[in-house]
Amino acid sequence: MGVLAVAHDPVSAAFVRRSIAADLTGRGLDQGSIDDVVLVASELVTNAVLHAPTHNGSELDISWEIEAQAVVVRVLDDSPTLPHRRSTNETDNSGRGLYIVAELHYAISERLSIDELLTRVTALPRDDRWSTLARSAARHDVYAALSAITTAVLQSTDDKLGPDERIDAWMEQNVERVERARSTVRAALDRDVVDLATLSVALRVLRGLPS
Repeated sequence: MGVLAVAHDPVSAAFVRRSIAADLTGRGLDQGSIDDVVLVASELVTNAVLHAPTHNGSELDISWEIEAQAVVVRVLDDSPTLPHRRSTNETDNSGRGLYIVAELHYAISERLSIDELLTRVTALPRDDRWSTLARSAARHDVYAALSAITTAVLQSTDDKLGPDERIDAWMEQNVERVERARSTVRAALDRDVVDLATLSVALRVLRGLPS
């Protein structure tokens, strides 16, 4: 487990990002997963700084721990008040982070046929331990690719745009790669027999999209 105590200050987010990235790199995590964890940690620290009551000497306790299927990040402040979800609507400029990410996630999945890809992965055989592990790894790769693409859209587009507009803007910035990925995935899905080798080619192209 990694732990940090940082000042209740906006500049702490950058220090937390660098510290977690360095630690997870040393532990051998892939870059896409590290980027996701760092993004979440930065948002949590920023939210704590913006919304948690503070006093002289206030600190935030940060911890992160690698578990079987995830990296768990915790940010604790010294406020006695429990956090609560804010009521927001589509015209609000803040407080909509989870909503925005979810909308992007599902819209990207639809545009790149990722739901269809997952359906084909789920249909892969599980005749023995190794085929079961291969199927599980393929599912993980699909979700990792989708997560990396969502992060790329979030980081490279104007947050004042709506989800579809942000995806359009990102795709315009990466026209050739997006079209190559779309055509490869479509060709893979349209084959009579969609096996692990076919899916691996499609996944490789998707993983290269955020580069």
